[in-house]
Amino acid sequence: MFYKDPIFWISEIFIIKKERKKGYALLLYEEIYKIAKKKGYSKIYCDIYDVNTYSITYHLKKKFKPIYTVYEKKI
Repeated sequence: MFYKDPIFWISEIFIIKKERKKGYALLLYEEIYKIAKKKGYSKIYCDIYDVNTYSITYHLKKKFKPIYTVYEKKI
């Protein structure tokens, strides 16, 4: 993917299973928002695999919008 301007990209966030649903993702994202705003970004991007339905649901609830899809073909 190519972008005209520099972007703030979250490469990976992972919370181990036993620590999920304790508010850690919310705390992480609050810090990410602060850092991104301080650096002058107005948008945040992240990758979420289709099989990670929990993460997709979480991000949709937090007003993230899907904008791209990656396709693969085995040859």
